Amino acid sequence: MVLPFCERYGVDKESARKLGTHFGGGMRCGGVCGAVSGALMVLGMAGCGEAEADQFLERYQARYGALTCAELLQRVGQGGKVTCAPLVYGAVELLEELLPPQTPKETP
Repeated sequence: MVLPFCERYGVDKESARKLGTHFGGGMRCGGVCGAVSGALMVLGMAGCGEAEADQFLERYQARYGALTCAELLQRVGQGGKVTCAPLVYGAVELLEELLPPQTPKETP
């Protein structure tokens, strides 16, 4: 969730990978969805405040009906197969709506 935004916000990918290692699977215990945790990290990297974080959480919950891994996986399971991909893609879509516009890089 965080890696695609690292370059945009000047964070090295290896540090971000290590930081987010244990957030998947709802912090490894079915708690808050890893896509949600990652999105909140990205908002923090972008310098966004509580208002944007609250907006993200409200929009994500409105779209998917839950914030916890265990509840979300019950909702998105298709034919016995559970996949997180739609939850991650949805989180990215919501992030792009809330993040400040990206300024083009200047060319030397």
